[in-house]
Amino acid sequence: MRPLFGAAFFIGLGNMALSTIQKIDRLGVDSDLMHEIVHGSESESVPTEGGPVMTVAAAIKSIKTFTIRGAWATGTQYEFKDLYVDGGVVYMVLQAHVSTTVAADIASGLVAIYQDGPFMQDGAGAVLRTHEDKDRDIISVKDFGAKGDGANADAPFIVACAVTTTGDIYFPTGDYVCTPDILQYSSRFVGSGLLHIGTDILPAGRFAAASFTLSVPGNFSDPNAALAFLENRQLAEGITATIKVADGAYAWAEISPSHPQGQQINVIGNQANPGNVVYTYDATNAKNGFHATGNYALGLVDGITVQSNAWESHGTWNMAIKPLGSAFAAWNGGFLYVGPNVHVTKCYYGIRAINGGNILVAPGAQVSECGDVGIHAFGGSIWCDGTSAFNCADTGPDGPVGTGYLSENGGSLHSEQCTTYGNRMHGFAAYSNGATWAFSSSAYNNGSNGFFAYTGGHVIADQNLGEAQSTSYGNGQFGVRAESGGSVEFQNGLSYNNGSDGVSANSGTIFALGVSSHNNGGLGFSANARGVIDASNSTADSNGAGGYYSTENSSININSSSATNNTGDGYQAGTGGHLQGTTVNSYNNTKNGISSVFGASVNVTTGTVNGNHKQAIAVTDGSSFLGSGITLNSNALGVFITNSSTMNCTNLAINGTTSGHGLAVEAVSSFAGSGLSVNGSPGWGIFAETGSIVNAPGAGGTGNVSGFSSPPANGGAGNNGAYVFS
Repeated sequence: MRPLFGAAFFIGLGNMALSTIQKIDRLGVDSDLMHEIVHGSESESVPTEGGPVMTVAAAIKSIKTFTIRGAWATGTQYEFKDLYVDGGVVYMVLQAHVSTTVAADIASGLVAIYQDGPFMQDGAGAVLRTHEDKDRDIISVKDFGAKGDGANADAPFIVACAVTTTGDIYFPTGDYVCTPDILQYSSRFVGSGLLHIGTDILPAGRFAAASFTLSVPGNFSDPNAALAFLENRQLAEGITATIKVADGAYAWAEISPSHPQGQQINVIGNQANPGNVVYTYDATNAKNGFHATGNYALGLVDGITVQSNAWESHGTWNMAIKPLGSAFAAWNGGFLYVGPNVHVTKCYYGIRAINGGNILVAPGAQVSECGDVGIHAFGGSIWCDGTSAFNCADTGPDGPVGTGYLSENGGSLHSEQCTTYGNRMHGFAAYSNGATWAFSSSAYNNGSNGFFAYTGGHVIADQNLGEAQSTSYGNGQFGVRAESGGSVEFQNGLSYNNGSDGVSANSGTIFALGVSSHNNGGLGFSANARGVIDASNSTADSNGAGGYYSTENSSININSSSATNNTGDGYQAGTGGHLQGTTVNSYNNTKNGISSVFGASVNVTTGTVNGNHKQAIAVTDGSSFLGSGITLNSNALGVFITNSSTMNCTNLAINGTTSGHGLAVEAVSSFAGSGLSVNGSPGWGIFAETGSIVNAPGAGGTGNVSGFSSPPANGGAGNNGAYVFS
């Protein structure tokens, strides 16, 4: 321990000491007086013949009494035993004087450095402290025997330091060989030393300058314990702290990061065999596996299988525990990064971003056997290209539900080149102003729809340049469906073998340019209840109920489209529906090539209608047809117009009907159009019934068995329609 007072002090007190000694010497050997001087209190003085003498206690008190003057200033009157500070150095005044400069006053013997005396901090208001007291501000593990030499077993000394002191524990630069038991005190550790615990080399202090690994369960019981160690440690830019999880089955509590540099913290299991690291979380009361919220984040999580305790069997859940959490959940600005070697399974929600949460999922990650949704952007954002979500289902009282990918409540889901199948309801979906990007993706064998947009949701499943087409097949209902204000983009996609229609808009909108819809149980393309479909450059082939169908004030754009081999009509507008397009082709359908029925309308410019089993064109029940440049070949019947319907078509060529009239107009209906040609009909070339009108300037034709019906001579009884042929 340093002496409290140094040599400079005693030199400064020389005169006072000499005077006191002389007075005591003049006392002689008066033992009573000596007793009073030695044992008297520090406030006393003893009267003697030579004058009053301070007691020893009073003298010591006088020696220890200083006047603290604070920072030095020139031109200041200083008194004996004044202390002042200049540049962090404490000086004592030996003789009263007016200061000039510190250096000059030292040279004159007026002041001395008080280096062996008390410690006083530089600055106004500073107080004197002993150096011993000052040194105890920092508790070093080396004070208790730790070496930090990379060889000595330092753990016992570190524990001794921790249990016998309070406050921060300082680790000077060095390598401290330790055991995991010291980590229980790690929140108190400071300094630049490194802790060597097994294969882990950890920063002892609160700043990490190099990347490091935290072993679970080797040195930390679970990721939460590792996160607790990191909680008050700053990570240098560009470095990572990796929580390395050994193979095994674990039941950890919810993992919720709260480190300000959480994106630099990774949780890594077995990246080659993620099934070897299984984390089962308790889903009771909607708890999650990994959960980031409030702008906190977690970096890469990879090489792990995450499941909940709520799954009982496919589609069956223990709803009594209210398991509505997720394997990965990000809320309110939280961020998670899910790696390519992650398998999420048996969780009611797999990966979920809610109300401003953000999740990045690397290509290759899999989500399966979830309940409501596999990957769900509910007011949050998820980017999950190249992933897969399959076999999601809840068939219990809270179902049926089960969707692979869903954006909802304004959420954003980017799922390019993804695959989803076997879900109880939908493959890709968007509800309530959500947006799901599913470019070049595949949805198959889902219970309801492959791609589905509802209540303002928007699904974009176009083919990206240089990538595969989006496909939807084998789904229980529709391949592509937009309902109640939803919209879907499915350009250049394939929709086939679905239970109902390939592409269907019910009060929704679908952009289906270049789509092939074939072998579906229902229609190739259908629009109803004010639905809209742009089916330009599309094909409908071999569908079970027809090619294209628009009804209930809906509309389908059929530019450059074709309908072939469908059971039913190739194209039909019914009950207020509308079809319009150019270069329309309808071949070999079991009913009509093109029909407009029940107040509907069709507008076709340039087209070919061949080999249909009934009428090539049928316009009935108050409907209309407007066209030009259409050729009809080898259909059972040519054109049939009836029940107050109208057809206006120029340059119409009707060739080779197989079983009826070329053009038949009945029941107060009409046909108008120049350039009409009717050839090779087994019945009348043109037939108009009473009350109907054919206005076909320049009409002609050959090879019709009965020619043109011309009342009254050739029209037959009751066939009194009006004709204008010139």
